[in-house]
Amino acid sequence: KLRKRAELLIGYSGTSLAPFCGPPPLLRGVEVRRFLFDNQKNYRFFDNFAPLFVKAKAEISAMNTSNFALGGLPSGGWAPLDAGYGAWKATRFPGMPPMVKTGRLLASMTGNSPDSLFSVTPTSMSIGTKVEYAKFHQYGTTKMPKRKLVFEPTGFAEKYANDAADWVVDGQVS
Repeated sequence: KLRKRAELLIGYSGTSLAPFCGPPPLLRGVEVRRFLFDNQKNYRFFDNFAPLFVKAKAEISAMNTSNFALGGLPSGGWAPLDAGYGAWKATRFPGMPPMVKTGRLLASMTGNSPDSLFSVTPTSMSIGTKVEYAKFHQYGTTKMPKRKLVFEPTGFAEKYANDAADWVVDGQVS
């Protein structure tokens, strides 16, 4: 019962986990405070989600690796290159897959380069890339279709909310 209540509060309370949670907040401050009061022994885990964020970073990096390897299929598919640019890329960067010329963007999105962004506090995390042209791929331009790099895979929010509930109830990152 405690775990289910924690799941509801964490998954849908609009806390710092909100970027990973799709549904709008159902339970707000007063319910969260009441839950914490009723379960004070677990409060220390509710106060610091950093271990969970480190796990999430590894999972997000793996998802990004898969997105690049599968030509964007996990994020909805990437539009093919136009004929002119495709021919230019094939001669200058032979054999390179879609969205990869030098590997800089790929490395930054998988957390393996100085261009990777990752910061954690006890209640929030930021993950991303410093590569300046990533936004043009993510959102597209008047001359280039969007090819999503940042996306939320199916089931990720629910899994993350369950992991957060386990963390609050048990103090364990599974």
